[in-house]
Amino acid sequence: MTTVMTLSVAMTLLTSCSDEQKQAETEKITTVEVYAPGHYEAGNIITSGRIAAENTAIIATRVMGFIDKIYVNEGDKVTKGQLLLTVNSTDIAAQQARAQAALNTAIAAYQIAERDYNRYSNLYQQGSASAKELERMQLGKTSAASQVEMARQSLREISNMFSYTRIHAPFSGTVTKKMIDVGSMANPGMPLMAIEQGGRLNVSAMIPESIAGSVAEGDSVSVTVKSANVSFVGFVSELSPSATMTGGQYAAKISFSQDMSSRLKSGMYADVVIRGNNVGNNNNTLTIEKSSIVNQGQLQGVYVVSPRNRVVLRWLRLGHDDGNRVEVLSGLNSKDRVVRSPLSTMKTGDKVTIK
Repeated sequence: MTTVMTLSVAMTLLTSCSDEQKQAETEKITTVEVYAPGHYEAGNIITSGRIAAENTAIIATRVMGFIDKIYVNEGDKVTKGQLLLTVNSTDIAAQQARAQAALNTAIAAYQIAERDYNRYSNLYQQGSASAKELERMQLGKTSAASQVEMARQSLREISNMFSYTRIHAPFSGTVTKKMIDVGSMANPGMPLMAIEQGGRLNVSAMIPESIAGSVAEGDSVSVTVKSANVSFVGFVSELSPSATMTGGQYAAKISFSQDMSSRLKSGMYADVVIRGNNVGNNNNTLTIEKSSIVNQGQLQGVYVVSPRNRVVLRWLRLGHDDGNRVEVLSGLNSKDRVVRSPLSTMKTGDKVTIK
């Protein structure tokens, strides 16, 4: 009986070992290339920008009304003072008529008050009117004069509103966008069209808060416009001192030689490379290659190879991105072996062999 049990156990062990051996033989092994995280070196910071005209105007009106007529289209060249569009002025005309009537009434009242004052002044000199009566006529004349001035100012204000119903070009340039059509209602401050002045172009870019302290007016930057296959060097000509209204980014204007303008158009996207003097420089900060990053929803991580040559997905907290490498704030150390360009099918626990 004991001999039979011993043989049974031996057979079971042999079968188990055989299954493990078969599993090991059939397990897929992936060949990967690894590298060690690097230390950050002062390098290039890449941010996005757009080619823009040096002067751009958003045309609006200060009155409410329907658009009567639009005299230009997108792409049209315009000259300074050219009529662009008209807003219906029927309501303003009615207000002007009422203001003119009020002014006429005030003038008539003043003329009566002046006539009464002159008459009482003569009577006072003849001793037929008292000083108090003359004073009352004087006050009436002064009050009537004030009413005339108020009515005249009201008429002038309404008349000035007519200028806002006829919109003219503030400078010579090109109509780049029309935002309203004939018959549409225009409201005060509502954008109606955009005009860009021809000639000089620049790059409008946003500088991240993390590096804004290392960028100053006059700094040189490299600009690449991929759609035009153009690269050139520019310099920071303007830098906003505040990021209150721009979500923590500082608006910058980058000027460049206008020799490039013939190959560029307003609105083209550009990559702005800031060559940092100690921008983000921290010798204790690790960086990884951007191609190593695995994204799952809002999480980002990399595969690292364990001592047993199996990959483990390590979630990271990332920081500054310089275009090719990304700063690692936590989740990695310098001794880790990071998988370069992992396969999309890779998962934690996969067996790998290193090139």
